[in-house]
Amino acid sequence: MKSIKKVQLRTKIELSARQLFQSHGIRKVSIDEICSEAGTSKMTFYRNYSSKETLIEAVLDSILKESKDQYQKIMSETTSFPIKIEKILVMQFQQSKSLGSLFIKDIQELKNSTSLEVFTKYREEIQQQIIEDFRNAQQEGWINQDISIDFIMYMLNDIKNKAEDAQLLKIEGNLPKLIVQLTRFFFYGISAKGKE
Repeated sequence: MKSIKKVQLRTKIELSARQLFQSHGIRKVSIDEICSEAGTSKMTFYRNYSSKETLIEAVLDSILKESKDQYQKIMSETTSFPIKIEKILVMQFQQSKSLGSLFIKDIQELKNSTSLEVFTKYREEIQQQIIEDFRNAQQEGWINQDISIDFIMYMLNDIKNKAEDAQLLKIEGNLPKLIVQLTRFFFYGISAKGKE
């Protein structure tokens, strides 16, 4: 079992690396910079990580675990399914913003790396979980039975694209409000509630 001191040291290094990766991307951050930010030596770094790649894996694993936990927490709430989707979309956009575009781009461009495999596996797992949750919502009557889950998943990606539209953001004023509007439009269209 790892000692508390070693766990604390790894946590400090990983948090420092995460902050630097979020600000500058992975490629531009050196081990020396990570050690300096964490207040530790290169020798200590290499006692805990065999390479920068293993550190990236640890940081990415932590981020993805947090994301999965937040998703599961939202989905276990007793609120309506559309409200859950609003919350999940807001969460995803906040996470993307906090991670930084360079960090995400660098992960996606890593060739033949375990980090990319971890990221890809997570995306596939969460995609399957979302599909399962949408099927359950469809069985519970939240989603029209005549609409295929594949179509819904495709349209959800369109909501994500619309949320990045500068003109729409200008109309709504802020991202959470825009996501609420897009989600409500997605679920209810433009018809007034209670009207046939």
